[in-house]
Amino acid sequence: MTNKFKVPNFNAMIYDLNDYKELIEPFCNSLIDNTQMYFLGPDDEKNKLNVWETNTPEVKMFEAVIDSIIFDFLDTVHPRFAGKGQNYYLDKDSWLNTPNSWQGQRIHRHWQPFLRADEIGDVTTVLYIKQDDTIGMDNGCFEFYEDLKENPLSHVWLPENLNPVYKYAPIPYTMIVMASDVWHRAKPFIGTRYSFATDAKALLEI
Repeated sequence: MTNKFKVPNFNAMIYDLNDYKELIEPFCNSLIDNTQMYFLGPDDEKNKLNVWETNTPEVKMFEAVIDSIIFDFLDTVHPRFAGKGQNYYLDKDSWLNTPNSWQGQRIHRHWQPFLRADEIGDVTTVLYIKQDDTIGMDNGCFEFYEDLKENPLSHVWLPENLNPVYKYAPIPYTMIVMASDVWHRAKPFIGTRYSFATDAKALLEI
């Protein structure tokens, strides 16, 4: 397994995928070359294609990598799956974040009321693909926010503490993997940054 770092006090990990760069770079380049097909447009957008239905070698190669990362996270970190040693298959929904995407710059989590109950996954990932030198801790970092002290899964629009308690400056070919109920946002930025996000449901193999 690739190098990984546990985010303190969160059900989240950061994986360094630079060892896989030659394998996944063709997939990342194809996303940027076909931005209009996969980018996250307005809420409830209707025209985004499902990249996982594209049967190409670069997609299949990347899918093998991301699935192995998610399975590692489920087995070792996720509070509902860790240590159970069960076999799962993944139902994934993914999208490309471009320099013009805005949804991820709000404080949110991939949970109700931001998503319908049937849309909620178990794991959320963000792979950083391409960015310019201006992106860093003060411009476009990834911010983690404290969970609610009472009833952490209640359907609210904001956490109680609006000050981030952990920040990560994105680096190309690193991936954040977290439980889908973790509060977070991408700090608003000026410049160029592309990332690829995924919500994944872990379904028990029968």
